[in-house]
Amino acid sequence: MSINKIKHVSILVNDIETAVKKIEAVLGIAPDKESYQEINIGQTISIPTQNANIQLIRPSSETTSAGRQLSTRGEGLYDICMATDDLDLMEKQLKSSSVQLSTEQSELYKRKCILIDPVSIGGTRLSIIEESNQSLKPNIDLSLHHVTIRTTEMKKDLNRWSKLFGMSIKRTSISESYEMDTGWLDAINSEVEFAEQLNSTGPVARALKVFGPGLHAIVIENNDSAVIAERARNNDIRVIVDNGDPVLTALHPLDFVGTLVLLTDENAKHAGETQ
Repeated sequence: MSINKIKHVSILVNDIETAVKKIEAVLGIAPDKESYQEINIGQTISIPTQNANIQLIRPSSETTSAGRQLSTRGEGLYDICMATDDLDLMEKQLKSSSVQLSTEQSELYKRKCILIDPVSIGGTRLSIIEESNQSLKPNIDLSLHHVTIRTTEMKKDLNRWSKLFGMSIKRTSISESYEMDTGWLDAINSEVEFAEQLNSTGPVARALKVFGPGLHAIVIENNDSAVIAERARNNDIRVIVDNGDPVLTALHPLDFVGTLVLLTDENAKHAGETQ
């Protein structure tokens, strides 16, 4: 039994309406207004991309894990929700391993979910629900190409996730220009990248010193990154452009709901990919 998709990546925000307006203005994607809920964790709304959702959460209390993270770190990435075809079988598989987990009824999806202890899997907060791999949303131009997880032990975490969740390893690559050791897992509708900095001064190394291992960035595939970058600048959002190999365009997290968003054009070549 294996993961069949990334269902959503969630972002903690101070104000949902403000965050929605910023995402609409820059990325050009709008929330599903019927998805708005007020649940125990707080206010939440879903913004669909072609293949996965961006889930915005405004925590209801500072006593919850989400509330504590927002109060101490500020806005930013919180967790990943993935899906499998058979949750009971996935639970059985995980219980036979060393991973720590619990199960509960997901308020968001109104069904049973598995919650994975972040310490068991290298520092990333992860939940798993049961859902088939649904078709794409062809009317939306943007998609979630992959999520990046920062780590100090890329190979260990890559192999651990592959074994635990049945995701195949697509490729590994060492980037000399970014001094990064990376590995990629197939999440069917998207990918999960593990990134280990090979120096002490790069962006992943700096984030590790402040936040430790965990969710680092989301990578959005689109028709024209330059257009999104221009919209960002028009909304006073700094754009980071690094003409390395490959060319990297990113929205500055301090200006964009605390989240490092990397932009990639359709059919762009990524680390370790062959033509």
